[in-house]
Amino acid sequence: MSVSDMRCGKCGQALALADMVCASCGEAVPAEKRAAVLGARAEAFADAGQYAEAARAAEAVAALPLPLEGAKLWRRKRGSWLQRAGRPQLLDAAEACLSDALRLDDSDDLSHQLWMDLLQKRGSMDKARAWYKQRLVENPEDAAAKRHLASLRLLEDFKLAAPPKLSIPPAKEGMLMQAIRPNPWKMITVGFGFVSCLYMMVSAWTATGQQPALLEGAESMASIMKLAEDPWFNGFQLLIYGVYLVWGWKELRGR
Repeated sequence: MSVSDMRCGKCGQALALADMVCASCGEAVPAEKRAAVLGARAEAFADAGQYAEAARAAEAVAALPLPLEGAKLWRRKRGSWLQRAGRPQLLDAAEACLSDALRLDDSDDLSHQLWMDLLQKRGSMDKARAWYKQRLVENPEDAAAKRHLASLRLLEDFKLAAPPKLSIPPAKEGMLMQAIRPNPWKMITVGFGFVSCLYMMVSAWTATGQQPALLEGAESMASIMKLAEDPWFNGFQLLIYGVYLVWGWKELRGR
């Protein structure tokens, strides 16, 4: 919209939204100029995502004595914005606006599409189907009715068709993953190892440094026990066992 659309055609002063006459010179403001001022406000609301406010501004535009094209346009816009507002209580008004737009011009495909989208959202597609069939009874050559009735049939066929089933084979695991993947028996074994390591660590911290009598003369066994009592070695084992137990717990929970 140009700047001149926002100003009085006689004195050039800026017009306010509600001005029916210019506040400066008293010149009557034509409906087209008032529609331009109010329409710019409605479009600004819509651009900001404030669709309920845009619809209220569009209602003021649609109430003006506009030419057929303008009257249809603003009823269609208002109906669209009322739908997009996301408020169920506004859908009746949206349907009325789109019905008015179709009464003004029943060849407007966009109005038809918006009207059918709304009826689909409300679960009232039978209303559209009946209306188009009645139009064909009255005029068998009605191209718009044929076209939109075919769209309804296509939509119904698509709705009734079963969605395709995707068969995705499970990914194959390697031998190593199959061997280590947790199961209850493996977790029991790992749990026993975890407790044993923990016991050995506690024993090492409380030992007096003397080898038990059972190990005297058994140097190889003593070496093994010395390794088993090493805190770093036990700490590493506890970490590995702990990670495995957490993994197994998550695996079993997810089944």
